[in-house]
Amino acid sequence: DGGRLADGSLRPGQIGQDWHGNEPSLHIPFLYTLFGRRDKTAAICRRIAEEFYTTAPDGICGNDDCGALSAWYLFATMGFYPVDPCGAGYVLGEALAAEIRLTLPNGRTLTINGPARPGRAGIPGSAGILPAIGGAARPGRAGIPGSAGILPAISGAGIPGSAGILPAIGGAASGRAPSTLPPPRLNGVPLDGPTISHAQLLTGGTLDFTQP
Repeated sequence: DGGRLADGSLRPGQIGQDWHGNEPSLHIPFLYTLFGRRDKTAAICRRIAEEFYTTAPDGICGNDDCGALSAWYLFATMGFYPVDPCGAGYVLGEALAAEIRLTLPNGRTLTINGPARPGRAGIPGSAGILPAIGGAARPGRAGIPGSAGILPAISGAGIPGSAGILPAIGGAASGRAPSTLPPPRLNGVPLDGPTISHAQLLTGGTLDFTQP
């Protein structure tokens, strides 16, 4: 049915053939980053967060399933997402709040700065949207035996004859337009790749998505 309801309208959360209302689709906006277009990931995540999440009784556009959609919102707001849930890395997007402060399990603090944009209704300035999350920033399952990660395989690493598959598919190497966003900086150091590791997040400090 192409995601259309009986009256012909699109169901809430439908963008083209992608429906945000169920777990199999939650990673899709972040795939743009893996193909060199983090700007598209950022734009789609912002659209989803602003249009499909509200404080109304029906404010989630599908089946939350023990918090799956809610968790996506938190990850998207922080600016990264575990596309490979068994690995130690997170695919980068763009922070959706001006400032987020996380108390990490090791006692350090990670401050995430997003671009200065008007906040969502009911979230003045979007500042401090997640100040009390604390240890919930324990993203991913780093350390699980055998979970070295799917993301290296996506880029072609370790696959015979597939070296550099992503540069050949997207990004500047293929002649396609590269991301228009500057790389985020962790403690002042640019993150030039598409991901940030769990270990990097645990160093704490400042993850800055603002314009240089």
